[in-house]
Amino acid sequence: MAVRKITAGWIKKISGGSLEPGQSLQGKVIRARMYHGILRARVQDGAVYLASARLDPDRTSFGCTCHHPERVCRHVAAALLHASENLPEMILYERRGGPVADHLLEGLTAKEAREIAAGPEAGGTDAPLRPSRKELCDMAVRRITEGGDAFGRLADAFGREISYRMECAKKIGRMFKELDRDFGWTCLELDFEPFFQRAKAYENGGDCRGAAAAYQGISEAIADNMDLVDDSNGYYADQFQKAVRGMVGCIKQEGAGHPRKRHYVSYLHERFVWHEPDYFEEFYDAALRAVCTTREDLEYWKSLHEPLVPEQMPSRGDTKHYRASTMVKMMAHILEGLGEPSLERLCGRHYRSVPDICQIYVDMLAGRDSEMARRVAEEAASLFPWANVAVPKDGSA
Repeated sequence: MAVRKITAGWIKKISGGSLEPGQSLQGKVIRARMYHGILRARVQDGAVYLASARLDPDRTSFGCTCHHPERVCRHVAAALLHASENLPEMILYERRGGPVADHLLEGLTAKEAREIAAGPEAGGTDAPLRPSRKELCDMAVRRITEGGDAFGRLADAFGREISYRMECAKKIGRMFKELDRDFGWTCLELDFEPFFQRAKAYENGGDCRGAAAAYQGISEAIADNMDLVDDSNGYYADQFQKAVRGMVGCIKQEGAGHPRKRHYVSYLHERFVWHEPDYFEEFYDAALRAVCTTREDLEYWKSLHEPLVPEQMPSRGDTKHYRASTMVKMMAHILEGLGEPSLERLCGRHYRSVPDICQIYVDMLAGRDSEMARRVAEEAASLFPWANVAVPKDGSA
């Protein structure tokens, strides 16, 4: 995909005539990646904000979770400034399979990551004396992405299932591009059955990892190409959901412990966070809830999600309210699963903005303070008359 040239002059122009807001966050851009022509970055600015920019020369657009009214906020500007200095390396990193390796490393033990990171030059002077797990993973990704053979290097490091995923995604992506070339924006339906049959064959043969990777490749390719088709009849959403459910089924069938599941959790959470297309986020949410079944899973999910939960909710009339409420509801689910007291603080902070959070809050209060539970439920009746927030019967006075 063609990517527009990013210059300081262009960033200054779209940022309101000044580079200063973005420059104030230099060094605060973390995990910036280019994927299918879209720049995605996490920017540390008190909280962690998610900035994105579609860099297709014909369809440039921007987004951020900071709720700033300006089209290009300082977090987007900071991400673009970072890309302007590193774009060739970022594009090369994508072509060599780096974004795929990012998540796969999450599923390795520190020992396995160290073995990959060491490579043939173990003990090099650039290696930290006591590397953290993150440093080992970063070193391993760099090692894997050296050279141009993404299939070969990823397969050597992680097994043949990685080739299944990349092959599915590549072939389906080509099908979408050919459909767009021949018909333009259309509701014509591509046939994914051969890919599903192949994934099922791996599954029936006991290769759960290979099957999960194939389903993952199908779902990823569909999600990444939805801007090329008209899905008003819901066909592609159904096919996407089928692939994600197949992936989750294989993960459960494999029965792998938490270390192995980490990369699935990392992948699903990142896809949920970027919600492209936005109406697929519910499928990623459901998949995360199905995969995260142990305390270790939930703790890891919490570590990924907690920095992204908004302290303040946009008003209900704001277009960003729905997205912010979704992030809060996911956090509530995690904290409830962990049985953490902080769930009540989260609910107390947001119950006036999100009906589901209000009901959780009322349920928690009902067990020890039925009068306060009734007051909150009555308040909810005026805030959300359609939601029917009620005090549980066993919590009434």
